[in-house]
Amino acid sequence: MGASAVEAMMQDFKKPDNKGSTIMARYVINEGTVVQSLRNTVGPVALWAFSSTREDTILRDRLYREFGPVATRRVLARMYPGGTVKKNVFRAFSRISWPCLIR
Repeated sequence: MGASAVEAMMQDFKKPDNKGSTIMARYVINEGTVVQSLRNTVGPVALWAFSSTREDTILRDRLYREFGPVATRRVLARMYPGGTVKKNVFRAFSRISWPCLIR
């Protein structure tokens, strides 16, 4: 692999997120070798199927028991297309007045 391919990997490759994951493809063709950076993306339903954060897993598993996996992933994908409720959970907790709950 050439220096430019290694440099592209160092700059472009990030950990997988809701926008997808980057892979490096190497093609050997008649004229030589081509190296290309590709972005593999999945839709919101798949993001929900594969999400492993604690918040998402708790919610998804609870809804699976109530409505089944297919309906649950469809609804969650519509409501949270980014594949997670983590930011929304923290936002909700930040609005709670904790001293009133401790009494």
